[in-house]
Amino acid sequence: YGGGITIGEILNTILKVTGKNPEIKWDNTKPTTIPFRAVSTQRIEKEIGFEPKFSFEQGIKETIDWYIKEQK
Repeated sequence: YGGGITIGEILNTILKVTGKNPEIKWDNTKPTTIPFRAVSTQRIEKEIGFEPKFSFEQGIKETIDWYIKEQK
């Protein structure tokens, strides 16, 4: 994907593609870790010409669709 994303954005994307809407409760009493993760794709783009073909949302949707299909 090549971009930065927060845990909240990951959660919201999963809920969006699954059509689920549970109540989300964040436990702010617990210590936090790094609030987001970012990966640079510059090296792989430069060395082998890799370009992401899917958005994060598309990748999550395909992964969830695959998982549901394999559980049947």
